[in-house]
Amino acid sequence: MTAPRRVPAVDLAEARRRVEEAGRALVHGAAPSPESDRRVLEERARLLARPDAPEASGYELELVTFSLAGERFAIDAGYLLAVARVERVTTVPGTDPTVYGVMAWRGELLLIRDYRTLLGLSADPERAPGCVLVAGEDRPAFGILADEPGEFVRIPASQVHPAPGRDDVGLNIVRGVTGGMLMVLDAVELWNLHG
Repeated sequence: MTAPRRVPAVDLAEARRRVEEAGRALVHGAAPSPESDRRVLEERARLLARPDAPEASGYELELVTFSLAGERFAIDAGYLLAVARVERVTTVPGTDPTVYGVMAWRGELLLIRDYRTLLGLSADPERAPGCVLVAGEDRPAFGILADEPGEFVRIPASQVHPAPGRDDVGLNIVRGVTGGMLMVLDAVELWNLHG
C-alpha cells in the first residue's frame, strides 16, 4: 500500500494576494498569455506529481521489474497497464533517438520508447527486445522497450537511494537505486521527458 501524497500547506494570505494581483492585471488589460498560463500549470502539475523523496518516506513502493540490456529496472506498478510482446514494429523516421517505433496494440497505435542509449546501455545486436511495458494511467501513453518482464515486488522506500549523477542527461529518469542494483525509473519524469 502506498502512502498518501502529502499536499503542501496553503498560504491563504499569499493566495489572496495573487488572486487580487491577477484581478488587477485583468482589469488593466495585462492578462497573462496562454503560453504563460500553460507554463504555470505545467510547473504546478510537475511539483504536485513528483513523489516524495524515497529516503524520507516510511512506506513501501509497489514496483514491476524488467530487464534491459543486462540490467535490472523497475517502474511504479501504478503506471503499468500491461505487458505485450514486441510484434510488427514500424520505425518512425525523423523522431528522437528514444523512439523505437510504433505497433498496433488493442486497436490503437502504441509508441514504443527505447531508453538504452539514454541510460548509457548498449544494445545486443544478436538479441531482439522481447516485450513492451505498456505505461499510462487511464489509457496507454507509450510503451517501454524491455528484454524480459520481471515480477511484482514491494520494496521499502527507504531502500531506494538517489542515483549518482541523477541530474545528468538520461539519469533524471532514474528515481533511485536499491542495494541490490535495481534501478527504479521515475514514471513522472518519463512523461515529462516526452510531454
